[in-house]
Amino acid sequence: MHIIFNTSRACLLVLLFAGANSLHGQQTRSGLALDKAASSAPVARGSLKVFSEPAGAEILLNTKAMGITPLKIINIDAGEYKLSLRLQGFTPYETSIKILANETQNLSLALKAVEQPLPPPAPVFATITVATTPTGAALSINDQPVGTTPFRCDTMAPGPYKLRLELEGYDPLEGSVMLKAGETRPVEKKMIRQYGTLAVATTPPGAALSLNDQPSGTTPYKNEKLLPGNYALLLELPGYTNIYESIVMFKDTAISRQFALSHSAAWQDSVKAFALAKSKHGRVVRRVWFACLAAAAAGTGYYFDTQVAAAADRQDQIQTDYRAATTDFSTYQERYSNAGKKVKDNSKVRNILYSVAGAFALCFVISIPF
Repeated sequence: MHIIFNTSRACLLVLLFAGANSLHGQQTRSGLALDKAASSAPVARGSLKVFSEPAGAEILLNTKAMGITPLKIINIDAGEYKLSLRLQGFTPYETSIKILANETQNLSLALKAVEQPLPPPAPVFATITVATTPTGAALSINDQPVGTTPFRCDTMAPGPYKLRLELEGYDPLEGSVMLKAGETRPVEKKMIRQYGTLAVATTPPGAALSLNDQPSGTTPYKNEKLLPGNYALLLELPGYTNIYESIVMFKDTAISRQFALSHSAAWQDSVKAFALAKSKHGRVVRRVWFACLAAAAAGTGYYFDTQVAAAADRQDQIQTDYRAATTDFSTYQERYSNAGKKVKDNSKVRNILYSVAGAFALCFVISIPF
C-alpha cells in the first residue's frame, strides 16, 4: 500500500509540471506575436563572431567595449561600424565592417606584435686611459709604442697588458693592468725625476759658488739637473766670511738655501783703518781750514784797520786845514763829517772781521786734540 501511494504521488507531480510548461510556452509566443503585430517596422539585426590570434583582445564597436576575443555578438543593428581590437604588446587593429540583417559575420584577425628594441650588444672592448705628471711621457703597451700621455684607447681587447712609461730626465715606470670587457680603466702615474734641484741665494748677491770644489756659478744660483749624492757647498765673496755647508741631494727633490753673508774680520779691520785715516785726514783738513779762515779774517780786518787809520788821519788833516782857513768853512765841515763816517764804518767792519778771526782761531785750537 505504501509503495502504491508513493508512485501515485510522483505521477501527479509530473503531470502538474508538464501542464505548467505548456501554459508558459503559449504566453511567450503570444507575446512575440503581439509585439510583431504592434510593430509596423521591425528593426533588422545581425550577428558578429570575432576571433583573434592571439585571443584575449578587447573588442570595441564605435568605441563601445563589447568584450574580449573570441566573442559572438548578437542583435546588432544592421549598418556600418568601426571595429577596433586592443591587446597589450600588439599593434591596435582597426577596420570598418557592415552588419547585414539576419546574417552572422565571422572575422578572424591576426594581431601584429609591437617590435621591441633589441638589447644592446654585449661589450667586447675595454677602455684604458693613461695620465702622467708631468705629461708627455712616451707610452708602450706590450712593448709596442702607442703614443704619449695623456692617452686613451676605447678598443682594447680584454686581457692582461704590460705598460711602460718613459720621459727624458725621469726614471722609466713599468706596470701591468688587467682589462675587462666594457670597463674603463684609468691609470695615473707620477714620474720620478732622475735629478734634484738646488737653488742658492745670498745677501748680498754675487757670491762665487762651488760644489765639491768645482766652480759652479754665482748667486743667485739654480741647477735643475743635479745628480743625487752628497755635495760640499762653498760660498765666497771678497770682504765676507766664507760659508761652507753639506747638502744631500735625492731624486725628484728641490732644495733651496738662503744665506746672509757677514763681513770678514780683515775687512772690518781695513774699514776701521780707513775710517781712522779718514778721521785723521779730516782733522788736518779742519785745522787747515780754521787756520786759513782765521788768517783771512785777520788779514781783512787788518786792511780795514789801515783804512780806519787813514780816514782818521784825513779827519785830523781836515781839522788842521779848517783852523787855518779863512773862508769856505761849510766845505770843511762836510769833508770832516764824511771822513768821520768812513772811520766809523770801517771800524765796525774791522771789529767784525777780528771777531771772526778770533772764532776761527779758537776752533783751530779746539780741533787739535780731536
